[in-house]
Amino acid sequence: MRWQLHNYLLSNFLGVAILGFVLGLNLSPRVQLIFTIGFCSSLTTFSGWIWDVLELMRSGFFFRGVVMLCSTLMGGILILSLGFWIGKKMSYLFHP
Repeated sequence: MRWQLHNYLLSNFLGVAILGFVLGLNLSPRVQLIFTIGFCSSLTTFSGWIWDVLELMRSGFFFRGVVMLCSTLMGGILILSLGFWIGKKMSYLFHP
């Protein structure tokens, strides 16, 4: 799925959104492991993202690299929180 997106930022944000959502649902530990470690870790790509940041900095775009680093981290935290909140609100569907 990550390769089809062709975008590290999009795949990382989608992965943290799914991660937050699944953790917010408060499912069984086994289901959480399948989604969090199995699916989300294969969807997100920390190494590719860090490589892009390093390449920007090495190419003379240090400020752009720092902005990419900070905005991705902050955006990831916000999207994770949003996914978690949505999962909490929808958890009643899985735990009547």
